[in-house]
Amino acid sequence: MDATVEQRWIEALRSEDYEQVQRDLRNDCGFCALGLLCELVDPSGWSEPVERDEFSAYYRHRGSETFPTPATIALAGLDTVAAAAVADMNDDHGKTFPEIADWIERNL
Repeated sequence: MDATVEQRWIEALRSEDYEQVQRDLRNDCGFCALGLLCELVDPSGWSEPVERDEFSAYYRHRGSETFPTPATIALAGLDTVAAAAVADMNDDHGKTFPEIADWIERNL
């Protein structure tokens, strides 16, 4: 993974500036860990909000709702295996942003 991107991502995950969500890269409540990565490496890639219902909306990043595109993953210098591990921690195992940051620091 690109060292500069990795450091920015870890800092953002630990910053408490972003609310964590599951199952969407980004929605009107916040970002998932990979959505935050998308925000850092390609902030102009977000769509206009897509209404899920009258109470909530989500955003697509370069057309994707739940996992970064291969181009975005490559831009970050991340591989898809590591990206899938981060998604699993965020969405299926309830890991917090700081816990994910610790994993990134130890493993990438």
